[in-house]
Amino acid sequence: MKLRLALTVLIVALATVWLGWLVISDSRTAIDDATSVADVPTRSPAPRHASSLGGGELRSTRRHVAVDPDDDAWNGMPDDDDVSVAAWIYRLCGPGLPNGASSEARYALRKFPVNEVLPSLIDLLYRADPDWNESAAFTVIGDFGADAAPWVKDVASFASDDDTAPVALWVLGRIGAAGVPFLVDAARSETALIRRYALDSISQCDLDTRAYVEVAVALLSDPDERVRADAFALLGEQRSALDLTIPALVEALRGDEATRLLAIHALDDLDEAGAPAATSLIGLLNSGAPAVRLAAAQALADLPSVSIASVPSLRALLDSDPRAYSSVARFIVRLSAAGTLEGLSSSSAQVRRAIAEYAHWVDTHHPESVGPVVVRLAAMLDDVDAVRLAALTSLDYIDGDRSSAVPALRRLAEDTTLPARERKRAALVLAQISGFADVATSALVATLNSGTSRDRVRVLQELGELGVAAASAAEDVQPLLAETDGKLRAAALDALAAMGPGAKDALPDIRAALTSHDDRVRLSAGLAVMAVDPPGDDVFEFLRTYRLHDLRGVLIRGLIRNPRPEFAELLADRVDDRDVRVGDNAIEALREISSHAIPALVRRFEGTQSTKARKRVVHALAQLGPKASATLVRLSERDDVSDSLAGAMRHAAALMK
Repeated sequence: MKLRLALTVLIVALATVWLGWLVISDSRTAIDDATSVADVPTRSPAPRHASSLGGGELRSTRRHVAVDPDDDAWNGMPDDDDVSVAAWIYRLCGPGLPNGASSEARYALRKFPVNEVLPSLIDLLYRADPDWNESAAFTVIGDFGADAAPWVKDVASFASDDDTAPVALWVLGRIGAAGVPFLVDAARSETALIRRYALDSISQCDLDTRAYVEVAVALLSDPDERVRADAFALLGEQRSALDLTIPALVEALRGDEATRLLAIHALDDLDEAGAPAATSLIGLLNSGAPAVRLAAAQALADLPSVSIASVPSLRALLDSDPRAYSSVARFIVRLSAAGTLEGLSSSSAQVRRAIAEYAHWVDTHHPESVGPVVVRLAAMLDDVDAVRLAALTSLDYIDGDRSSAVPALRRLAEDTTLPARERKRAALVLAQISGFADVATSALVATLNSGTSRDRVRVLQELGELGVAAASAAEDVQPLLAETDGKLRAAALDALAAMGPGAKDALPDIRAALTSHDDRVRLSAGLAVMAVDPPGDDVFEFLRTYRLHDLRGVLIRGLIRNPRPEFAELLADRVDDRDVRVGDNAIEALREISSHAIPALVRRFEGTQSTKARKRVVHALAQLGPKASATLVRLSERDDVSDSLAGAMRHAAALMK
């Protein structure tokens, strides 16, 4: 009995060992022979789709991968130094990798030839392994754009699956012309969701084709309201088949309210291409649905000119529907100068305001009527607050002659009972009108100490634009140099610089700003001193020691505009500045100083043994013209000048004579 039991145990043990050996052998065989065209480890051999590359069967082309079947932690991750396509594909979408961790792999794969990457990705998708990130694979295929056209049928095979359809259809759109037939087929799918995905992809692919218009027109009557909305939106983007688009949209204008609104928005998106539908849109201004009237008015406002006489209901709509004010006002101003003037004289403040906001369009559409419109806008400066601000806005934007508005603008700018922002706006408009600098200056000064810091900076900028004509405002600007706001101080210094010698009384405060800790303030102070008065030793030292190259270059450009012979030594020292731009500016400034710069350049040439520096000095002397010719010849005769440089100097001198 005991012997029989022992034999039984031995047989079971042997059978167990034998079965274990078979399992291990099969595992190794499966790992060695498992296939993937992607050359990437996968876990599930069950295909979801038939491959068009292999007669419906998944081909076995994967290389062998040495794997220890006892290592439960192995997941196929390639070594860090593996830069093959297979390794990057694994890093892109392999098992266990989080979404968003594949950006480096996506970029790397894009550098490989398309025929090395796409076959692998396509067949990886056919494997349909749930552990792999299919979206990442599709994304890389889409990255190749039109280069992926040879694989368009494979991508299209995933377009009918609810899970992969969104990204597959997106890829078809990225592929371009080759993907058009497949997107059109998807748009005709029996599944509404697929149709929506297809329309969305078509909309994003920026390809304008008749085929897309045809399918969109067919879907205008789709039973799914979201598909219909997407179809209308697509027609608003396509310009390739207007002979189909316009009639279809005009027909839709006869539908229910929702359909009319979709058609109107599509026509609005077409801009001028929707002009043939203008008559139909005008008819909708009398619609019983307020939303339709408003949408029609908005669309009409962007269409090419339509005779104002053909729109008898336009003013009625303007008077009756406050929501249409903006759209109809734009329409009226664009169509008719007479209609604009009539609207500016309306008994309704809302209508006057709406027309005034767009009255400046007369500059473009009716330049011959700028004068009468300006007169009417000036009269509106005594209107209610909202109307007054709208009139000011248009007067600010009009480029034509605005002189007839000066009295009203001046009165408004000096009226202390009005809000500061309105007075400031009036002053800014005055500053733009030629011949009224004194009026504008006093108006701007009156608003200089009100409003935010940004408002005050804007006023200072406008005073600067007036230049020396605004010099009378220097005493009002000078106190701002004591402000703590760096931007405001810099703007005040810039304004004083623009006023020139007329701001001379502010020099002590300007010079004090040279020691500011704010770079902007120091820079503006340096330029202001040079513009207002010949600088003293403090400014000279400031310019000599300033460390920031870009700002030093700006300061030297200030010397170009205001040549100062006393700065010749400083400029001569900067001709070979390590910042080439600074050196070039220094040479240009020396040219403006003219013959007074020659002694400084000679001293610079004699004081250095650097060939580079001497070449730059020679270049600067050559810029001075014939008056420096003899100097070049004399310097070329020095014993410490190389033969090559001496020859170049004599040649330059000969050219200057």
